[in-house]
Amino acid sequence: MKNKIQRNNSMDLLRVMASMAVVIIHVSTAPVGSATTTVAGGILKNLELIHILMQWSVPVFFMITGFCMMQKETCTYSYCFSKVLKYIVTLFTVGLFYSLLEGVFIEKTISLNVIVNAFKSVVSGYTWEHMWFVYSIIGVYLVIPVLHCFMKQGNTNIIILTTLLLFFSILIPAISKNFPFGVELPIDGYLVYVCFGGMIAKCTIDKKWKYLSLGTIVLSIVYLCVNVGKQLFVFKHPIVCFMAMGIFLLISHADFKSNKMILEIAKCSWGIYLIHPFFMNIALKVLKIDLFSGMLYIKLFIFAIVLFVISLITTYILRKIPVIKTIF
Repeated sequence: MKNKIQRNNSMDLLRVMASMAVVIIHVSTAPVGSATTTVAGGILKNLELIHILMQWSVPVFFMITGFCMMQKETCTYSYCFSKVLKYIVTLFTVGLFYSLLEGVFIEKTISLNVIVNAFKSVVSGYTWEHMWFVYSIIGVYLVIPVLHCFMKQGNTNIIILTTLLLFFSILIPAISKNFPFGVELPIDGYLVYVCFGGMIAKCTIDKKWKYLSLGTIVLSIVYLCVNVGKQLFVFKHPIVCFMAMGIFLLISHADFKSNKMILEIAKCSWGIYLIHPFFMNIALKVLKIDLFSGMLYIKLFIFAIVLFVISLITTYILRKIPVIKTIF
């Protein structure tokens, strides 16, 4: 009981915000492929802007993991292996279900070959696109005990490590095309976000940092609006990184009171992430809902809300079912 983490209101709010943003990311992109008419360039640019303005959400999920990690007095491999097992089960239940759906949709039938290929897809990481996060978080938990032990030794360690990861994982790749850099860090991936979350949990944040984070968010939004369509913005693009860091820093140390609704939605945030593409595909591929026939942005707004609410309700119900609730 000593090592049990109490729920943090700020982390719950960030979970809710990030899960909503992920839904918006997919709602702004998926309908384009299902459009029955050619989508105008201006609309595509606006949808791309909505997409990139919400990309802070995935880095924030990693930051929440790092923040919660540093709240634990100890972080053993026994604990982390239990988390890894949960995500492996998720891959071979939810991920396998999605792979089977894809196979049946393509082959128009269910067969042994479709089932075998579905298993192969899960093992090789080629299930539905959003499931990439599950593979990445498994890798994160395999190194978290080492990170936790190292970062608990002092603030200097965590600051230096986060800075090094930021330099090698975010900044160097962004400028390497014009200025090649031969030195590589043997660890990469999304650990920089995990470490940043841990650093924010451990270090004291005063008002000047909150003002800095607010300024970073505003400047990032301006940059993204000006450069939409000119650059490829991914989850590890420096601007997306700085915007995510600014949002996380600003929210994580704000004084939020406990809210029952936020708490319940936060508990369902993982399930919402997992299952919302299922309902989105039903709407677009089975019901063939056309969002581009008129009042596009109003339809997208309503579609995003309905998709989020349906995913929330479904997750809430699934979390009441024994065994299944451990996945969601």
